[in-house]
Amino acid sequence: MKRVLSMLSILLVAGCVSYVPADVSELKPQDKVRMRLEQQELARLVAFADPGRGTVTGRVLHATPDSIEVVVSTGGSYTQVAVPRSSILGLERGYVDRTKNVLVSAAFVGGVAALAVIGFEGRNENSVGDDTGTDEVRIPLFNIRIPFGLGFGR
Repeated sequence: MKRVLSMLSILLVAGCVSYVPADVSELKPQDKVRMRLEQQELARLVAFADPGRGTVTGRVLHATPDSIEVVVSTGGSYTQVAVPRSSILGLERGYVDRTKNVLVSAAFVGGVAALAVIGFEGRNENSVGDDTGTDEVRIPLFNIRIPFGLGFGR
């Protein structure tokens, strides 16, 4: 059970967005970007930076000849900042990786199914009538209703 939970957590942390190197001319509004910045610019944007990587991640508003306007966030707040092109050491554009999405979704569904099987099968223990004076009683916490009479197959 611990093994299943640890595998699920690793897959979910892997994320479903991949980054590829990009040029400023390729960027469109609303593109997700990750910029590797010079130390001076990184210090100015320290609230929005990933200090381990030396990067800032945000969404592009527009690019001018000398800067890129990006919306960055911390928690629930959003801020628009202008990043000079001269301080950008590297630029990567993020895109949704459908292969990762499918794999993570399949792993999640498989993990839930494995937990359900373990829950229904138990650990081969027979607790009913085991002479301890108590019997196991299961109470359903929720119901799932499937409406079969709503015109399926018309």
